[in-house]
Amino acid sequence: MSSCSQFVFPLQVALNLREMNLMREQSLLTDVTITAEDREFECHRVVLASSCPYFKAMFTYDLRESTERKVTLHGIEATSFAQILNFAYTGTCMLSKQNAADIFVASDLFGILSLRNAAENFLKKCVDFSNCLQILRLSSMYSCPEVTKIAKEFARQNFIDVTQQNEFLQLTIDDVIDYLNDDDINVAREDLVFDA
Repeated sequence: MSSCSQFVFPLQVALNLREMNLMREQSLLTDVTITAEDREFECHRVVLASSCPYFKAMFTYDLRESTERKVTLHGIEATSFAQILNFAYTGTCMLSKQNAADIFVASDLFGILSLRNAAENFLKKCVDFSNCLQILRLSSMYSCPEVTKIAKEFARQNFIDVTQQNEFLQLTIDDVIDYLNDDDINVAREDLVFDA
């Protein structure tokens, strides 16, 4: 008979994270305040560092932020950081048509690949008239060929409807030229492309 036995309680990790999230919400034992835009978030360095390569580097290398109590993030919206923080503490993130692109960019910045992949997959499913050009630009910029293909095909097949959106008016002249030069645009008559 063995003198030792390993006991495994898989729910313990989830219980620990839930408790740490409650402690964060109550500002108990937090050791860093992260500011995004004008909003402050009380956090635990160990949770951020263990769930996010960006913060691991920030807090474990000899950077100024590794010893500071307050850290300001630039170039990220507070609502996006709130979702990133929720993901770090709970493993969940609410993706919507309104926030998926921002969550994608933020998770890429912070190096959270599982969340980046989830946002990328969500973007594939929510391409529509109002966002296909934004998703096309984003997917091209971040090298997401599947998303690029879906958004480009949607824009081609729905040319007239897409050109009626405000997003079309915000394209750079180079983007407009590229879009109009696409031989696969689906229109009944070429003068419709000219009118766009």
